[in-house]
Amino acid sequence: DFFYDNCSTRIRDIIAKALDNKVEYTYLYKQEHTFRQAIQSYLDYQPWSDFGIDLALGMPCDYKVEAQQLMFLPDSLMNEVQFAKLRQQPLAPYTQELLPADYELSKTSPMTPLVVFFIFLILHIVLGFLFLRKGKFFQITDRILFGVTGLIGVMVVFLWFFTDHTATAWNLNILWANPINLVLAFSASSKLNGWKKKYLLFYCLLLIATLLFWFVLPQRLHLSVISLVVALIFTCIKILRPQFLSKSEKLRTA
Repeated sequence: DFFYDNCSTRIRDIIAKALDNKVEYTYLYKQEHTFRQAIQSYLDYQPWSDFGIDLALGMPCDYKVEAQQLMFLPDSLMNEVQFAKLRQQPLAPYTQELLPADYELSKTSPMTPLVVFFIFLILHIVLGFLFLRKGKFFQITDRILFGVTGLIGVMVVFLWFFTDHTATAWNLNILWANPINLVLAFSASSKLNGWKKKYLLFYCLLLIATLLFWFVLPQRLHLSVISLVVALIFTCIKILRPQFLSKSEKLRTA
């Protein structure tokens, strides 16, 4: 359990057990952190890893870190132990770096999730309007979008319900990444009716609500996902459009 029981916290626990819990930790952090904020500095130069971790980790990742819990990170463990005291004496008065870093971290590519998904959104909308002129309401980028978000939904459900990782539970990415989307990805355009229409209407409303309440959700979602949510809303409205038009036509003729 990588926040509460990993290779770093076990060192903390072994020290406490060996010294009868008499160690006094005095290191002061500049600010409070959530678990997600604590790992963010390690992901600033790995945008795709950052995106993947934000997909996998649920609401527990946004809990405030309590005293000594930050020692799940080796750097924090080092700081805590370096400033710790045992019977008013330093527990570890000096540090020794065995493998010094010989390179500077840097972003290697401008193609971050934010950029890639925004480009996809623009392409998806442009193709959508082109296909609409031809009377087609379901296109290849719709299938790609439903397929990818459906697969992400399967991953979210698996990590939530079928693993012991507490940090992957209650994952609000399920609001936009739904496994049912896989069914839509492989459905014939002529068969998007019945329960699928009802699902699309509910899903569209859910996506709009997610977008409206984005910054007050109890879980921080990755910003690049906004482009995917907008693309999904566009797809839902585009597919449902004939149904809305037919209803409005019936109202006018009634």
